[in-house]
Amino acid sequence: AKEDFGTGSSITLTSSADTKTGTTDNDIFYALNSGDLGSSDVIDGGAGGADKIIAKVAQATTNRPVLKNLEYVNYETVDANNNSADSLTLNLDQSTGVETVDVETAGHGGTADTITLQGISTDVAVKFTDDTGGANRSNNLTVTYDAVTGTADSATIVLNSTSAAATFGTVTAAGIETLTVNSNGGAD
Repeated sequence: AKEDFGTGSSITLTSSADTKTGTTDNDIFYALNSGDLGSSDVIDGGAGGADKIIAKVAQATTNRPVLKNLEYVNYETVDANNNSADSLTLNLDQSTGVETVDVETAGHGGTADTITLQGISTDVAVKFTDDTGGANRSNNLTVTYDAVTGTADSATIVLNSTSAAATFGTVTAAGIETLTVNSNGGAD
């Protein structure tokens, strides 16, 4: 999607089950607190063509919302249990129209967390971003793509660093034979 977000409405989600629909413009949906975007939420970006959701999610949960017509999904992770290895599952198997998923990793207290992104096709652009640099950002990312079979599956993952000191954990692309990793930012 063309990244001209914000020409439509700004819509804020709550900690309750939300059913929200955007406009014909490019809307931005906000889940400002961990728990505001949950598995009981149904969010439809509408007909804008460049709709975006920005959602804070705790790294010790499973998140499986229904997203429709939201071309750009930005998860901002929050370390739920400092100094323990948390697992976060971001499951988009009930979602349609997603073109890009950006997972912004939060710091951890010294023990890396694991983030699993699943329920997407290899056509979805995946970005893994350190949030602002700093210590203890070496969380792990596993991407489990739908419908990968055989010996010729390919995908691209972008690593975005915001400082020269960025360190990512292990990045795994399950079932992918040809993986392209692009590095952007302060530490290429």
